[in-house]
Amino acid sequence: MKTKKCTNCNESKPATIEFFVSRKGTKSGIRNQCKDCKNKKLNKSRQKNPERRRELDRINYENNKDRIKKYIADYRASKPDYEKIKYKRKKDLITKSYVASSMRRRVSELDDRIYETQKLIIKIKRELNKTESWKEEN
Repeated sequence: MKTKKCTNCNESKPATIEFFVSRKGTKSGIRNQCKDCKNKKLNKSRQKNPERRRELDRINYENNKDRIKKYIADYRASKPDYEKIKYKRKKDLITKSYVASSMRRRVSELDDRIYETQKLIIKIKRELNKTESWKEEN
C-alpha cells in the first residue's frame, strides 16, 4: 500500500481518503495535509474569526440550499423518532434565553445567581407537574 507524508505533522500514513482529504487537482487525488492536521487548522481558524466562518457558512448554505435540504429530509426520514428526541432534548434544556423570556427580561439583565435560581424553580415545577399527572393517571 502506498503511503504519503503529511507536510504538517511529518507522519507517514496510507495514501487513502481515510487519512487524507481528497483534492481533484493533484496527481494523487489527495491533499498534502492529513485529515487530523486539516481539521485542527480549520478549528483554529473558526475560533480565531467566528464572524467570518458564519458568513462563509451562510454563503455555502445559500449556494447549496437544495442539496442541504434534501440531505436533512433524507436524514429525518431514516430516523422517524428524530423530531421527538430533538424536542425532548430542547425541552429538557433550560437556557439563559428561556429563563429570561419566562421572566420577561433580557438575557443581559440576568445575573448568574438569578439564572441558577430560576432554573431550579423551573425544574421543580416540571417535576411537580409530572407527579401530579402521574397521580391523576393512577
